[in-house]
Amino acid sequence: MRVLEISNSEGAAAFGGKLFQRWGAEVIRIESDERIDPIPHSDLYVNGGKSRITIDFADPQNLEELSALAETSDIILSDLSPSEIDDFGLLEMGGTHTRARIFITPFGRSGPYKDFKATSATLNALGGSTWLSGDAEREPLTLPGQYCYYQAGSIAYVNAMSQWLYGKNLTTIDISILETLASLHQFTDVMWIFEKSVRSRHGNRFQTLCPTTLLPASDGWVGMNILPNFWAPFALWIGGSELADREDIFLNSDRMSREDEIEDLISEFLRDKKVRDVLKDGQETWRVPIGITVPLDQIFDDVQLVSRKYFKEIKSDTRSFLTPGSPFTISGLKPRPEKAPGLVGSLQIKDIETNSDALSEAGNNSADRPLAGLKIADMTRIWSGPLCSRLLGDLGADVLKIEAPMGRGPRSAPAMFSGLGVGDDLEQLWNRHGLNNKLNRNKRSVSFDLKAEAGRDIFLKIVADSDVLIENFSVRAMPSLGLDYETLHEVNPRLIYVAMPALGREGPYKDYVGLGPSIEPLSGLPEIMGYSPEEPRVTSQAITDAAAGITAATSVLAALKHRRDTGEGSLVDLSQSEAMGCYVGEFYLQTQIEGSPPGQHGNDNLDYAFQGIFRCQALQTNEFNSQKASSERSADQPVTTNRDDEWIVISCQTEGEWRIFAESAGESWHVDPLFSDRAVRRINRQTLVEKIGKWTRKFDKTELMISLQAAGVPAGAVLSAPEYLQDPHLVEEEYFSYTEWPTGEKPQSDGLPVKYDGARRYSWWSGPPALGGANEEVLEELGYSESEISELYSQGVIVNQPPQ
Repeated sequence: MRVLEISNSEGAAAFGGKLFQRWGAEVIRIESDERIDPIPHSDLYVNGGKSRITIDFADPQNLEELSALAETSDIILSDLSPSEIDDFGLLEMGGTHTRARIFITPFGRSGPYKDFKATSATLNALGGSTWLSGDAEREPLTLPGQYCYYQAGSIAYVNAMSQWLYGKNLTTIDISILETLASLHQFTDVMWIFEKSVRSRHGNRFQTLCPTTLLPASDGWVGMNILPNFWAPFALWIGGSELADREDIFLNSDRMSREDEIEDLISEFLRDKKVRDVLKDGQETWRVPIGITVPLDQIFDDVQLVSRKYFKEIKSDTRSFLTPGSPFTISGLKPRPEKAPGLVGSLQIKDIETNSDALSEAGNNSADRPLAGLKIADMTRIWSGPLCSRLLGDLGADVLKIEAPMGRGPRSAPAMFSGLGVGDDLEQLWNRHGLNNKLNRNKRSVSFDLKAEAGRDIFLKIVADSDVLIENFSVRAMPSLGLDYETLHEVNPRLIYVAMPALGREGPYKDYVGLGPSIEPLSGLPEIMGYSPEEPRVTSQAITDAAAGITAATSVLAALKHRRDTGEGSLVDLSQSEAMGCYVGEFYLQTQIEGSPPGQHGNDNLDYAFQGIFRCQALQTNEFNSQKASSERSADQPVTTNRDDEWIVISCQTEGEWRIFAESAGESWHVDPLFSDRAVRRINRQTLVEKIGKWTRKFDKTELMISLQAAGVPAGAVLSAPEYLQDPHLVEEEYFSYTEWPTGEKPQSDGLPVKYDGARRYSWWSGPPALGGANEEVLEELGYSESEISELYSQGVIVNQPPQ
């Protein structure tokens, strides 16, 4: 398999190319001979093992040679700008080998923003992520690194492999990074759509749970995600029966109203304790979901990561480094060893073999449904697993959602994010769960009691008929039911079993429990995110789930290729913590190359000429204010005044963009000796930030963004959920989807950040399923008679509504 990667950055295409190279493809990277030199740690992280060629894109002869090489390539993958894609004729490249041309661009190749300049910080702002991170009374915090680009690169890999394995025609696939971010919110959008509540930022605290936060111990920080079912053991651990028996904080709503008191108690408990001792005691004695931050210069000695051989050696010149390897293993298949990148310009196109491997057997599926016919048994819950299976369902797979009878809660209770309250009159309350429904479109539902013998029989028949099974339970869950991989492999030797526990199936921490907010610190993310080294921050968005979910989808496609090559099924062991680590992997390498961790630098980017987030004019409308409380906190109660929490990201990558920005502002900052070059700007940053903030305060954030973009300055308004849900670019691009719910509604929902041959392909999509809505259909497919199905209903083995 040959992949032609055409890119001048270490972003989306480079990360996608890294995945192809890791799992066996020949990757040829084409770069401009005039590109800016890459940052060493980023280059080392994403470009290893690729053939590397530089060309002059302005030279017709070079483009002709590139076109000839493209004709021998199975996949063409590029993240050049829309204008460069047009100018260099990339849309016409490809030949009989080529199954997909994939173009990853910040905003897509059409729409109002298509020619906007973008950085990670401006995309995070427009995509609604930055709004949610940081402290309530301070500027929001952008996520450091290349997360949004790596997610887009992973989605590119999933689409490309789907097309290569099962598609029948050459297809042009466009992936928008802005849409990628918009598709990766958990409940931010449904809070607004159904509750008319604006999700907000609260430092290290989570929106809806207490205690879920990051607090200091004697030698580091401890992250926790104490769901209601974990409160009793957690309270016993930190405060004994006196705390555990307190009725005034028994409910989560009570704890939410006493957050300061709760956190003071926890902080006092942690004050003289070492983080490793806290982790061991909390997880092994009390079995509660906590995690710890690990300094990036110590993470290579983490016993779990060492045991799992997560870090791989990579040699560069005369030095060796440790780089994150794959966050998942596939039984029977080894990833390629890590290699350092080749020298830029060391090869020419004529050095590459013109004949590629024999054509892979063409599939029969259309571009918009490349996975049609693939059967997936989906046992996942919460966010990470359902996100993975949703992406596969969006690509046409037949996803069978296996649900417990009480999986959506009690029959009579209004579902969270449904817009309903106690006493509201609507049938099928359990089918109107905003978060469940947004994550489960394009799936069918069967609901049965897996602990009943008849339920187990149904499950085993589903497994026998499935290509893939995905679960994100703790490591103990499936073996406790007698349904471990070995058992299921006997039932179906071709089954691909994807397990995605918090920390993986193997290693000394394998039995540890975890959810996004407690897993995130273990990846090292708070070591690079925060207002200062004394003020680390988590994202408060549980983005580990999003990272793990998309990563799991890449593992499915890699395992499917392995099955096609060998005929064998496999066990995929995915660690959600390691998946997040791969999205910040360049910082692990930076720590080794520079000799110390990069630290937390607020909204600065040390590789850019200048970057910051600045307050703008208050909104002149109440349209985007919460109409209902967004949490139990007093600070989240609705207000009637115009919202004065508006911000813009200004992200000047080069000195040229810095000069243009200063001139556009009508100021002389670029010639002021205090700010004349990058080094002195950093020394005098606070003074400069105050000056720019005074200037931006006069402008509406969106109008200022458009003005700066017109001048050539990367800028992005920091948007809340109701704003990005009405963003003119996303609306004009018809990104949002409107599938029908079991209740007959067709509410707005996120879409797929992909166009096929310039068009959306939502017309065949189905809405989220009713609980057990496919019981009869699926059981008939499995050979059950009508009378047998009726008997299973009467016994309560299968259900289509929660038990009383």
